Amino acid sequence: MSSHDGEPLPILTRTYSTEFASDADGSVGKSAKGSGRKVPPIPPADIHLVFDTETTLDPAMRCRLGFYQLYQDGELLDECLLYDPCEAFAGDTDTIHAYAKARGLSPPVTLDQFRALLRKVMKAGGQIVGFNLPFDLSRIAIDSAPAKPTKWNRKMQGAHSLKLWDSPYHPRIQIKHINPRLSLHSATVPSQGKARSARKRRDNIPADRGTFIDVRTSASAILSGGYSLERLTTTLQTPTRKLGTEQHGQPLTFDYLDYARADVQATWECFCALRTRYEGFGLATPFHNIRSEAGLGKAMLTEMDITICADNDPAKTARSLHSYYGGRTEVRIRRQPVRIVLTDFMSMYPTVCTLMGLWRFVIASEVIERDATEEARALLATACPQDWQGQSAWRALPMLVKVQCDRDMFPVRSYYQGEQHASIGLNFLTTQEPQWFTLADCLAAKFQTGKVPDIVEAVAFAPGKPQPGLQPMTLLGRLKIDPYRDDPFRELIVMRDLEAKRRDTLPEAGRAAVEEFRQLLKIIANSASYGIFLQLNITDEERKVRRHVHVHGREPFEALLSKSEEPGPCFHPLLGTLITGAARLMLTLAQERATQEGLGWAFCDTDSLALAMPDGMNDTDFLARTERVSQWFASLNPYGSAGSILKEEDVNFVPGSKTHRPLYCYAIASKRYALFNLDGEGRPIIRKASAHGLGHLAAPYGDDDDASGFPPPLPEIRTGKDRLARWQHDIWYAILRHELAGEPGNVRFDYHPALLGPAMSQFSATSPATLRWTDAINEGLDYPDRVKPFGLLYCLHAKKPMPDFAGAGALGLNDPKAIHPIAPFHPDRAVAIDYAFDRITGKPVSADRVMTYADMLKSYPYRQESKFRYGEAFDRGLTEPRHVIATETHYIGKEADRWEEDFLIGTGFDPMTLFGRNPDDATATFEAIREAARIHGQKPVSDATGLARGSIRRICEGKSVRTKLPHGAIMAGLQSLAGRRKPV
Repeated sequence: MSSHDGEPLPILTRTYSTEFASDADGSVGKSAKGSGRKVPPIPPADIHLVFDTETTLDPAMRCRLGFYQLYQDGELLDECLLYDPCEAFAGDTDTIHAYAKARGLSPPVTLDQFRALLRKVMKAGGQIVGFNLPFDLSRIAIDSAPAKPTKWNRKMQGAHSLKLWDSPYHPRIQIKHINPRLSLHSATVPSQGKARSARKRRDNIPADRGTFIDVRTSASAILSGGYSLERLTTTLQTPTRKLGTEQHGQPLTFDYLDYARADVQATWECFCALRTRYEGFGLATPFHNIRSEAGLGKAMLTEMDITICADNDPAKTARSLHSYYGGRTEVRIRRQPVRIVLTDFMSMYPTVCTLMGLWRFVIASEVIERDATEEARALLATACPQDWQGQSAWRALPMLVKVQCDRDMFPVRSYYQGEQHASIGLNFLTTQEPQWFTLADCLAAKFQTGKVPDIVEAVAFAPGKPQPGLQPMTLLGRLKIDPYRDDPFRELIVMRDLEAKRRDTLPEAGRAAVEEFRQLLKIIANSASYGIFLQLNITDEERKVRRHVHVHGREPFEALLSKSEEPGPCFHPLLGTLITGAARLMLTLAQERATQEGLGWAFCDTDSLALAMPDGMNDTDFLARTERVSQWFASLNPYGSAGSILKEEDVNFVPGSKTHRPLYCYAIASKRYALFNLDGEGRPIIRKASAHGLGHLAAPYGDDDDASGFPPPLPEIRTGKDRLARWQHDIWYAILRHELAGEPGNVRFDYHPALLGPAMSQFSATSPATLRWTDAINEGLDYPDRVKPFGLLYCLHAKKPMPDFAGAGALGLNDPKAIHPIAPFHPDRAVAIDYAFDRITGKPVSADRVMTYADMLKSYPYRQESKFRYGEAFDRGLTEPRHVIATETHYIGKEADRWEEDFLIGTGFDPMTLFGRNPDDATATFEAIREAARIHGQKPVSDATGLARGSIRRICEGKSVRTKLPHGAIMAGLQSLAGRRKPV
């Protein structure tokens, strides 16, 4: 493997920030938590108010009617229909009352009466239950405003604050959107609701404010993944299922009211089923506190009285984050169909945790570090892949290594090809300053290139004594775990493997329950073995706050940030980086083993690897070689059972059997690929495909629409865990059809009439910032008639002057002359386009100025894999690593994983917290600027470097200036002045 001459690029490195110690001048918002007394929360009462609303079909989406059920101690006390008399069609009120009488319900109540009931339930400490609760709460509100968090509790910064009652002594309900599956709910305590002495002390005294439970969030946490109410009722096999209707927006009928009533009953049944499943875990953490899969892992640690003891030294925390690069996802064979076998490492993160013995660190009272520089040098000098077939070798991996990079192959985070968002690629790297990596990354570098990295420093880590007083627990009623004796990372997977063997002995009718149990084991194993150790909670600040940014081995520097990061309760970045580093090493070992067998690979994605058959090899030989690659990892199985940890996925086989059926892969870029078989006539049968880069678009047509003329998706495509909508399946079918016909550059997306209509992305006004986009249509309207928080909107996509094949990075959404069209909700999207407007100027936008689905999809088959060479839009075949010559280091905080879709919608979403560069790194640059200005004058220096005249002036005055311009570009500009004649 060779590297080319190299290209200068800035690199981005994760690090850690802490709140600024003082704020003497008061000019900048202060990041503070306050010191009020904390009072243990009051457990919620066994009172449940379950409700759901139906709305009008206009942009305001006003509450038209709804149903509620009131339970106490699990018994139904009341079921009632609620309605807004102002939204009734002629005769609707009579229908509502007749329905209530016919169904034996309590007399219907108005919205005002329901809000009064809601207040009583909250005062009693009850639980408010719904599905997509933020939407329903915002429908019954009488006003809204941006939340105003207190200085000592800012977690609701950026939230909506809903007003439900006129009294100033009643709370408002704040809702902060975190992601599509999670929102935080909090009822405020009016300032006069506490005694003066308590207000002065800022005591956090809980009031009877109720507990809000969104069943959609609970389902995501307990079952893993995203769920609609329809899918959830099917998954949980509830007695009541989500019904369908075509009567929205029409005069009320008994059938429509049955539909609306069933939603509430289904929501309650799903809530009860999820709560029962959670109670089966045997965890003491209350069900309403489990808001994500990671919450299960934290609850398990809490059950055993484990406190995560990470290092409190910010510089050491920064060192761990410097070496963090997440999961590896790459395409090696691009835009070229290739025969593959898709392999997957069994429970990758629990497996590497077990091999490295990281549970010892989880229960340790401290982490002990020692210098291991010579040890690391000696280990790397003699290391070969065969050494890592033994499980004991992996115990040496808890080590961080500082490397002077000189054409060494490491994960490199940078802005490749000028893209606006950074990505990580495994590339050759040359740096002036040494960089921190895991020992696993150093081993992977040597195994791929044969070159031993130049180690400057290495630090090995060992667990201290176990914490005293840890408690044993029984998980899921069957798995007994003693934290001192057992390794839960291992025991959870062992039991899951045993359950799989038991399942195979059972008749078909009994297998579903066993598979459900196995899924619970998988969820809690994964939740406890990675994400919780890297949890950083982001707060969007109302105004910029000063933070200390820590860089290991240097003094912290100050940064003004619009976001602050606070560590979660299990934050232990050393474990997080060791886990992901080991997972990347595991993939490297598989790739090197494949190379030894004469095989290639098409793509990798965190824990999976698509082994590729080279030209001239027959299928029998190929399968034999892939089997040998898989069996190489058998000795690394830490679970006491036979078999390799590298498995072939079911997609390789004829459904329902273990008979291979030739599987092909067509990969465009990272996370964009399709796997398919060929039928007797050489047409593709898609077995699995990615919807990455399509999820932001509203479906142009439904799953039952076959107007494309393409064959329908396989049942497992439409209902399996990797679900693909019909229109997404058709996109891949069109791409593959043209590729297999030898016309890869002629993919057209006009095969369905709906694709010729305006491309639209549906989104919600989840924050005050996005709600402000609707000021142009809300102006002058009373609150009921406005677009409200969490209301639906459409984003459209302005036409660009030139075709774009670079993906999100070249859309030009930051162009001040560009339009940013959105449209209010309408059930008929063809009508909604008539009301489109520019969210910046408020001016109307005509349909001829926005892109169609066909326009948007034109670049999809040519998405660049910019982090590698030969990954340009029309490149085909093998990609190659780049050689990155680091010009400077930019420090960043937490990274997001949905940047592309948010960027395409245009929410202004920032995919990472940008800390900037260490000002000390700019010293040489500033000195060069001053010297050039002395010789040539400030204006020529400004023109040559791109820096503003004011910035040049401040630099010449000896002041520090922050700029996003790369220092390498500035220095290049200064060099261009060097040959010029000095002004006379």
